[in-house]
Amino acid sequence: MTTSTADELWVLLTRPMNSQTALMHRQTALMDSHTALSDNQTALKDSQQGPSSGVSLTQVDLYLNMLVSPCLIVCSCVGNALAIVVLQRRSFHNLPMAVYLTFLALVDAGTVTTGLLPRFILAATDYDIRGGSERSCQLHVFIMYLFTQLSAWTLVIVTCERVVSIVRPHDIRSLCTKVKSGFFIVGAILVVGSTNIPIFFVLGKSLHVRKPQQLDNVSNATLVYRTCVVKPDSGTSTAIFFTLQFLKQCLLPFVIILILNVIIIVSLVRRRHALRSSLQEVTCETMDDGVEVRTKTGLKKVVSRRDASLSVILVTVNAVFLVCTFPIGIYQQIVPAIPEREMDDPGEVLTYTVLVMVLYLNNTLNFLLYYVTGSKFRAEIKSLFACRQS
Repeated sequence: MTTSTADELWVLLTRPMNSQTALMHRQTALMDSHTALSDNQTALKDSQQGPSSGVSLTQVDLYLNMLVSPCLIVCSCVGNALAIVVLQRRSFHNLPMAVYLTFLALVDAGTVTTGLLPRFILAATDYDIRGGSERSCQLHVFIMYLFTQLSAWTLVIVTCERVVSIVRPHDIRSLCTKVKSGFFIVGAILVVGSTNIPIFFVLGKSLHVRKPQQLDNVSNATLVYRTCVVKPDSGTSTAIFFTLQFLKQCLLPFVIILILNVIIIVSLVRRRHALRSSLQEVTCETMDDGVEVRTKTGLKKVVSRRDASLSVILVTVNAVFLVCTFPIGIYQQIVPAIPEREMDDPGEVLTYTVLVMVLYLNNTLNFLLYYVTGSKFRAEIKSLFACRQS
């Protein structure tokens, strides 16, 4: 056998071994890449764990919606129902402000129920009541915004009534009546409802590109439907939609209520100072609802304990409204979208859930605020339960 023939035979014998070696190298490289991807996924999962409890952010979000939501719903419904009962008693029954506060209690209970009940159902059963059709999405969002914005603008109206009662106390019975209060409420419902009609044209299902959180490769993104968002072909951008809602629900009521509260506080301080400085020159007669003051010039003033109590209640309720509603309004200007579980970052979803709970806390605490800040309200509560016991 010649040397060239031996070399050719050796090449033929070793070629399968070289092919198998190359295949093994490729398999090893593929396994290494899978191991690296698994490590990245584990690191991402670890980064989403709680600091010490080992509970993921998604689980925390579920617990909040399953446990806190029903508690707020029950507390809001029970508290606002008690507030309505107290406001219908004789001491408040003839006051125009009682009409507004009764309507506010109804709206607050509706706000918490329509806002948190779907979140509880979704967390407990994984069923989204807004995901059935575009119409169900639009109807729920319309009712939710209607209640929330009515709550804010009812506070604006009742604060205006308080300003009139303090600045023009002699004309309060002619300017502010229960009939006029009813007309104002109906007008608020019509105006707020009409401004939210575009919801039926701009919201619905929309196809979005979801990029997997574990990967940085855009080619691995998937197409998913978001069930209740601003449709791209509606002519309205998501940022514009949330900006308009922010103006109607937070910013405009915030500015108006802040100005009116300053007027109320300044007027009460001035009235108290004027009363103290004139007590040595006047005669006073005690009445059921306050003090009748007559100066030497014949000027007559009425300082009502009930008016002062209602003003303190209103200022406190307004302060809680401003603190609870503004954070979520600012957040939606920064992130003009509603984060969804299994589609968005768990941290963003949890942050939004916490802000939602804070928002609806405003509609839950009103009864407690009435009781803490209103001496007349406390007396009526005690009288109510004393009658029940006897």
